[in-house]
Amino acid sequence: MQHKDEQDAREHPPQDYSIDVTQRGEKSASLIGDHPQVFQVNGDLYYQSPKPKKEPQTLFPLYPVPDPGIFVDRKELLQQMERFFRSDPEKVFFLEGMGGIGKTAFVAYTCQKFQPAFHDIYWGICTEESTVERFLEELYSFLMRNEDTIPEDSWDDILLSLSGRIQMILQKLATHKYLLVFDDFHRLLDQDGRVRNPELEGFFQEFILAKHQSKILLLSRRSIVFWRQPAGVSVRSRITGLEELPTKQLLLKLGMKVTSKQVQALYRRIGGHPLALRIIADLYQRGIRIDKLLTMPFCKLCRESEELFNDLFAELWHMLQPEEIEVLQCLSTYRVPVPLQAIQAFQKKSLDAKEADSLAGILQEVVQVLRENCLVQVKQDEHQQYLYTVPGIIREFVFKELTKAQQHEYHLRAATYWLSLEWAKKTAGYEGLQEKEEARYHCFQAEEYEQATHLALSLAEQLNNHGLYHMARETLLKAKETVFSEEDLATIYNKLGKVSICQKDYTQASKYYEQARELMIDERSLASLKHLIRRQGIDWLQASVEILAPPDETTFITRLYREIEQILRRFEETANLRQKDLENRLNTDLVLLLRQRGYNALREEDQRGHTDILVCQDQYRWLGEGKIHRAYKDLFKGLRQLHTRYTTGRERHIGLIIYILNQNAKQVMRTWRKYLDKYLACGLKETGDDPENALAFWSVHQHKGSGLELFTKHIGVALFYAPEDN
Repeated sequence: MQHKDEQDAREHPPQDYSIDVTQRGEKSASLIGDHPQVFQVNGDLYYQSPKPKKEPQTLFPLYPVPDPGIFVDRKELLQQMERFFRSDPEKVFFLEGMGGIGKTAFVAYTCQKFQPAFHDIYWGICTEESTVERFLEELYSFLMRNEDTIPEDSWDDILLSLSGRIQMILQKLATHKYLLVFDDFHRLLDQDGRVRNPELEGFFQEFILAKHQSKILLLSRRSIVFWRQPAGVSVRSRITGLEELPTKQLLLKLGMKVTSKQVQALYRRIGGHPLALRIIADLYQRGIRIDKLLTMPFCKLCRESEELFNDLFAELWHMLQPEEIEVLQCLSTYRVPVPLQAIQAFQKKSLDAKEADSLAGILQEVVQVLRENCLVQVKQDEHQQYLYTVPGIIREFVFKELTKAQQHEYHLRAATYWLSLEWAKKTAGYEGLQEKEEARYHCFQAEEYEQATHLALSLAEQLNNHGLYHMARETLLKAKETVFSEEDLATIYNKLGKVSICQKDYTQASKYYEQARELMIDERSLASLKHLIRRQGIDWLQASVEILAPPDETTFITRLYREIEQILRRFEETANLRQKDLENRLNTDLVLLLRQRGYNALREEDQRGHTDILVCQDQYRWLGEGKIHRAYKDLFKGLRQLHTRYTTGRERHIGLIIYILNQNAKQVMRTWRKYLDKYLACGLKETGDDPENALAFWSVHQHKGSGLELFTKHIGVALFYAPEDN
């Protein structure tokens, strides 16, 4: 009787072993890949799933390795995967990340790239109905197509013994190096990230801990938690959205013709989410304009993708607890990474120190849950502080779930948080540009336009003072769109005029001042404005003449040094960004900015050798050498190059620019001057102070070749930067 049962089992395998092959359709021609086709009728979007094709039935149908399609970036993750493949002790790689972020495409590309390193590659797809028996049958069919096969009668003899079949497969995995991929592993997990079926967990534990040379990849949208976490044999990594540059590369490869500004706008909205980018590119190919793609709610854009909307958003939303949703909504209010204190700012009542510590602990636990569900990303800033952010595609969905009143309140609280930070920085002697910009943004979103305008005016003034003219102009133009008061609008035009003058765009500056004049009612203000226009016009005309057609050498040199020292002051104001700059970068920036001001400035021009900086204006010439101060002998070498190699002696005026990265620039310049006086370097006759610049002095030399006097100006640039606020 038992023999007859075994024979029936062989002839009629249990139905659980079969799968619905009709669910596996051929890859869609759509840019979205395996997602439904999208089309547009009268401006509305619709979707239609492609007709699936059946695969020929085998012993047990196997999934092929997917086509990775268009692939960009992920270099660091590829290097990590390569190290995993080469490491003998490590058996399993947990790859986690939100839906559509590119896990499957990345692993498919990895399989393609490293295929020669493996005897064969198995690709399994997990579902809610997956069982140990199903995976065993798939692996049996997988091994059957290789030379290292399992005899069919041996497999049938132990049909009822799961452990026996597992051991038989493990023996075969030990003979050759295979790669086993299990996609959509999150479908096997419960709400806490644990495998729902204990038998399945035991199955994977055996495969991970057994002695074999094969590698296992588990792909999941959520963090995977085993009851017995495999120690020493596992690697865990999280895949996030693309950076801005790879985002642009992907869009270009998908056929979108986008400007840098459009890429930035898309990136701020989606955060480099590959599937969302593919959907947008697909809609673009179907004739939808980019401006519409940027303004249409994403929920409407992704109607054609049931997986993206229902699977990614709705499923996760129903899994979350109320406190987790509340924290997610708070974080979604911010558009930049923030610490936990930014969430505490949403508390409606003030907390004492003990309550604040308790709340911080609770928030830490909640944020960790959100991170494990790939809804929150974390990184560290330069001070090792943890910052949290919600991916753009999730942020938009979450924030849309709030009522208009809630959105208004949340933006106000976020603005209050940034204003408090800006005030703290201002008190400590720092300007807090980013904090002010974020406060302006949230005030604008909360429709507090008057406060947003005042913040924008203050921010633009600071940006302009730092030489960030383009950013100042953009800030003012944004503020102009929502301002209601004519007085504020006139102020904006005035500041736009000032920015345009700094950019040497005097025609545009005149237009802005004229627009401001038309809005000003008060006669005193009008007279003041006319005087400003007249004075700015005279200054502009005088500067233009002195730069483009200097009447004499004294005017040429005086104006040139004034422009050079203004540029070098900008270098000092951005010293935090120039700590790693080399001499070539500093000198090149100086030359480019001189050209922008109208000078014929040249870099590394062949003038009896390749001088750092050469300015030629009509018959007047000036040569300069820029040196980073490391030792005084290096400065002396630069001075000797100017005097003995590059100059003919007829130039009369040359300059040595000294970039000082260490502290006390004044002492460096004083010591350098004493060095010249002591050794009478390069035919030194005398040195003298510069009454307008405490970090500069003059020296007069007799040129060795011509015997003429050569006037050298030594200009120190204080680039020391070592903040002690932390």
